[in-house]
This record gives sequence, C-alpha cells and structure tokens, in this order.
Amino acid sequence: RKMIRTCRLTDTRVYPGWWSLTQISSRDMVRLGACLTPGRGKLLGRAASKQLLDLMRTVAPSNAFGIQQAQPAGKGVRVAVKNGWTEHGGTGLWNVNCLALWGPDQRWVLAVTTRYPIARGLDYGAGVCRRVTAALFP
Repeated sequence: RKMIRTCRLTDTRVYPGWWSLTQISSRDMVRLGACLTPGRGKLLGRAASKQLLDLMRTVAPSNAFGIQQAQPAGKGVRVAVKNGWTEHGGTGLWNVNCLALWGPDQRWVLAVTTRYPIARGLDYGAGVCRRVTAALFP
C-alpha cells in the first residue's frame, strides 16, 4: 500500500489474504520501475535502489526470461529484471509479467503483462515478453 501511494500507482489493487492476488497493470509496473531508479526514485534511497537493481541484474538465468533474452541493451548486457508467473488452476490461465530497467540512469523501463490458457505453458509467456521487446528495441 505504501508503494501504491509513494509511486502514484493508479491501476494496482491489493486483495486481502494473499499477496499474489495483487493486480498491477503494465503502466503501473513501469511507474514502479521508475520509482525504484536511483536519483529519480521516491521509494528507496540511492544506495538501496542501486543494491536492488544490482540484485535484479544477477537473477538466475532461468528467471531472466523474456525481456533479457531479447537483449535490448546489447548482446551480453544484463538488464535489471523482475519477472512473475502464476498458473491459476481456478481460471485455467497463466499470468506472466516481465519488467526490466536498463540504460544510462535506467532510462528505459519496460513492462509486459499477459494472460493465456495454461495449456500453452510458461515458455509461451516468456516468448510474448521477448517478442514485444524485440519489436520495440530491434
């Protein structure tokens, strides 16, 4: 709730009982990314922002799917990523999101969200994130 207020998120809803029921739009994910940026961010101090982004650049390769795979910052350059994926048996849908920050002063913040039938698997969602990134940053 503090993040919603501080970062001025307008499309984010927290549902009581379980944190993963929070819904956030791609637009608010970009706002959150900008809010975490050292020097520009409002949520964390400069040192904490830098530490968080450094951690996001070193996530396990299996968790750096989508945007990182499209290499928007150039071949071999690690971007700061936070991906999320949940298979919801009740709805029969995957919810997959990809967030990345990169460039001078973390100028670029990209978020991709998608929902699709479970039968397509997680790789399908990773591919959506990768294709959107490649289309925007060829």
